[in-house]
Amino acid sequence: MPAEKQARSRKLHALSVAKKEAFANAHVGKVAEVLFEGDFSDDEVDSNTVVCYGHTPNYLRVGLVVSSKAWAMQHLVGKVLPVKLMKLDAELNLLAERVPAAV
Repeated sequence: MPAEKQARSRKLHALSVAKKEAFANAHVGKVAEVLFEGDFSDDEVDSNTVVCYGHTPNYLRVGLVVSSKAWAMQHLVGKVLPVKLMKLDAELNLLAERVPAAV
C-alpha cells in the first residue's frame, strides 16, 4: 500500500509540474503587468547584474535582469510595470524584458 501511495504521489507531482510549465509557456511572448517585490536571485547573473522577481495578476513568477539591487529597490520594487515575458527558466519562472514606456 505505501508503494502505491508513493507512485500516485509521484504521478500527481509530475502532472502538477507539467501543467505549471504549460501554463507559463502559454504566456511567453506576451506583455504582462508585474508587481515587483523585494525578492532577488541568490546569485548574480554576472558580475554586473541580478534578477529581481515579482508576480503577474495570475501568480506567475517573473524575473527581470537589472543592474543592481539598489537600482531595483529605487525603480522597481513596489511598482506594477509592464514587461514582455520572454522564456521559462529551469525553476519554471518566466524571465522578462522591460517594455519601453509609451510616449
